[in-house]
Amino acid sequence: PVTALSIPQANEAGCVYTPGEVAAMGAFAREKGLRFHMDGARFANAVAHLECSPAAASSEGGVEALSFGFVKNGGMGAEALIFFAPDMIEVTRYNRKRAGHLQSKGRYLAAQLLAMLKGDLWLDNARRANAAKEYLVSLGVSAARIDTISYGKERPTCTESTESCWAQNRRDVTTITSGAAS
Repeated sequence: PVTALSIPQANEAGCVYTPGEVAAMGAFAREKGLRFHMDGARFANAVAHLECSPAAASSEGGVEALSFGFVKNGGMGAEALIFFAPDMIEVTRYNRKRAGHLQSKGRYLAAQLLAMLKGDLWLDNARRANAAKEYLVSLGVSAARIDTISYGKERPTCTESTESCWAQNRRDVTTITSGAAS
């Protein structure tokens, strides 16, 4: 049986659901007795694009669980599960352990998440990636062909403690897949 509604925010093609659309899907999920999950691999890009709060893009619309992605935003392999429905916490904790999905060095993963959240680096990275994509679209490249990831101090190319080195580390890596220009 169907037990959950799971949506990406944003999806692979760049579709971003507005807070109103998320709320409509949340109402639908409640009406049908479904749990409501948001795949947030590109959540930062969606929040930056919508220029709204993270809560407006998720929990205020009825999202009960958010997979908050950091890898596509410069992280090195860390994601966060955020539960807005308290009853989901304990069962997930049990299921993760039972399935063997526990990291032996969780503090190393947590350190990069904390670094990304501090000073809204996660949102700055997303804004830069979105701006790079908008620029390429303005040149005629189809948005569906563009994938941009922003990096900062979490993946340095320069390790000196200087302002110029820090500037060098703040970069975007953009991939354009083959296909027609528009």
